[in-house]
Amino acid sequence: MDRRSSSVWSYFTIKDNINAMCDICHKSYSYKSTLTNLKKHLSSRHFIFLKQGQSINEVSKITN
Repeated sequence: MDRRSSSVWSYFTIKDNINAMCDICHKSYSYKSTLTNLKKHLSSRHFIFLKQGQSINEVSKITN
């Protein structure tokens, strides 16, 4: 999946070719080779769970 079409990008802003900043808490995380760091941050810190392969138009938030 193209990095920019992933639903993860609804919550992050690209800073450079290696890092992206969370739009919620403004912390930076690496996405150099995978988006896993960004997805883990969303689920563990903000309780936002994204389905694998979910497009940017299908973003759903699940909160506890």
